[in-house]
Amino acid sequence: MIPLRFAIATLDFICANAAAIAMAASGQYSGVGSALTGVFQFGCAFLVSSLVAAGQNGTSLPDDYCCCGFRHAG
Repeated sequence: MIPLRFAIATLDFICANAAAIAMAASGQYSGVGSALTGVFQFGCAFLVSSLVAAGQNGTSLPDDYCCCGFRHAG
């Protein structure tokens, strides 16, 4: 459980810096870059919440699996 807690605790630092790098790379099209970043974030939230809801079995395991899976995928 400690590695999972560490991964979740550091996620805010990683996401904020990744968004800043994406905005810097988009140059003069920063509005488009911001919109695509927002779409990607909402899309991931929809996907994860759908997976957790579909795999609900009365425990926290579906949530844990989704957190670990998306942490290692990114």
